[in-house]
Amino acid sequence: MDSNGNSDDRSLNPDAGDIVLGIGSSRSRIIDQEIEEMQRKLRELGEEIDLAIVSLNEQIEMTTDQISGVSAEEEEDPAVAIARHKSEVDSRSIYVGNVDYACLPEQIQAHFQDCGAINRVTILIDDFGDPKGYAYVEFAEVEAVEKALLMNDTKLLNRPMKVSPKRTNVPGRTHPWGRRPFQPYPTYGKFPRFRRPQGYSPYY
Repeated sequence: MDSNGNSDDRSLNPDAGDIVLGIGSSRSRIIDQEIEEMQRKLRELGEEIDLAIVSLNEQIEMTTDQISGVSAEEEEDPAVAIARHKSEVDSRSIYVGNVDYACLPEQIQAHFQDCGAINRVTILIDDFGDPKGYAYVEFAEVEAVEKALLMNDTKLLNRPMKVSPKRTNVPGRTHPWGRRPFQPYPTYGKFPRFRRPQGYSPYY
């Protein structure tokens, strides 16, 4: 009992303070759990937002490519694309030399048809329309070239043909040592030889 004559509840019930503390700590744990749950939901929501942003950016890029109508491959320099295509075709082609002048493309195709599918046979001609005596055979697959090389020196129209891989022509490399430099005058030794002007006389 206190000085006013009131009895102290804690003296009557010594566990009352523990009950109050227990209720407070329980509420604190519940609040902490709710905070953790809210933080977890916020993290999940943030991850979903990040994924949505990435997906939206990809859709924007695809839409931009469709609108422009130009892909990364199509933006390549046309000269480089042509050179790459020519190199790829040459890797599937062979050179056939010593071809009879009366030989037809169909006869060359029939001669190499066992090597693989043939896309094209080209017999080179000169400015007068006469055959030059050699041809090119383009196969559909690179593996056919190896088989065709085994047919070197085989005869077609009683002429042994020379078969070799087709090389890719490089501009400016028509001569074995490269393109020769321009020389305005023929040289003999160290000094150029100049032509005397017409009507020149050493005497006056």
